[in-house]
Amino acid sequence: MSIALLILISWRIFKERQLKKTELAIGNDLLLKKKLIVFKQIQQNINIWIIFGVIATMLLNLIVLGALQMKDKKYVENVSGELTKLEKQVDELSKVQDEFFELSIYNYPEEGIGLSDIDWKGLLKQITPEERFSYEEKIGRDLTPYFGRTVSVITNNIPLQYLTLTIYIEVNNRQQLPKIQKNIEVYLKEVQGINLLNQANIQIFDTNSEIMISDEVFLRTDSGELELLEKSEDDVEQENENKTEVQEKEEQKGEVKTNG
Repeated sequence: MSIALLILISWRIFKERQLKKTELAIGNDLLLKKKLIVFKQIQQNINIWIIFGVIATMLLNLIVLGALQMKDKKYVENVSGELTKLEKQVDELSKVQDEFFELSIYNYPEEGIGLSDIDWKGLLKQITPEERFSYEEKIGRDLTPYFGRTVSVITNNIPLQYLTLTIYIEVNNRQQLPKIQKNIEVYLKEVQGINLLNQANIQIFDTNSEIMISDEVFLRTDSGELELLEKSEDDVEQENENKTEVQEKEEQKGEVKTNG
C-alpha cells in the first residue's frame, strides 16, 4: 500500500512539472490557457478519486486483517480450551487408573506368570539399555495386576554371571498390604526357580506419604535357596529419614532458584 502511495505521489509530481512546462510553452494564448485550466481540473478530480480508492483499499485491508486476527484469536482460544479439557480428562483417567489399581489386586497365580520364559541368559550378555528396558517394562507390566503399580529394574553382573531383579511397588491404600504380602510369597517361589537370579529386592512405597514401607533383600545361598537378608526397622526408618532429608534439600534448592 505504501508503494502505491509513493507511485501516486511521484506520478503527481511528474504531471505537475509537465503542466508547468506546457503553461510556459503556450505563452499568452488565452484559448490554450482555458483548455489547460480545464485539463488541470480534470486531473485534480482524477487524483481525488484515486486517493479515495487508495484510502478505501487501505480500510478494506485493515478490516480483513482485523477479521483474520479475530479469527486467529478465536482459534487459539478454542485450542487452549481443548487442551484444558484434555488435561482434565488425563487427570480423571489417572484417578480412575489409581482407583483401578487400588480395587483390583488379583491373587498371584500359583503356577507363576511366566518369568522363567524370559531370556535371562541373554540378559547376562552385553545388551543395550533399550533392550534391558524392554524386559524391565514387561516384568513391571506383568506384575502390576498383583502388586499395584510396579516398576522393575534388572542389574547384570557379567563378570560373576548373575542377575539382580529389583521391584518397586507403589501402594495407595495400606489396607492392600496383607494381600500384596501374600502375593509376594508366591512371587518369590517363582523367582526361586530362576537360577541366574542371585538376588531379589522388593521395595514398597506409600505414594500418599512418599515413605518406604518395607525394603526386603533376598540372597541366594550356597544351597540355592533365596533367603531374606534380615533388616531391622531402624534401617528402614533411617532410609526414610535420608529420603526426607534429600527431598527437603531439593525443595530448598528450588526455593533459592525461585527467589534468585
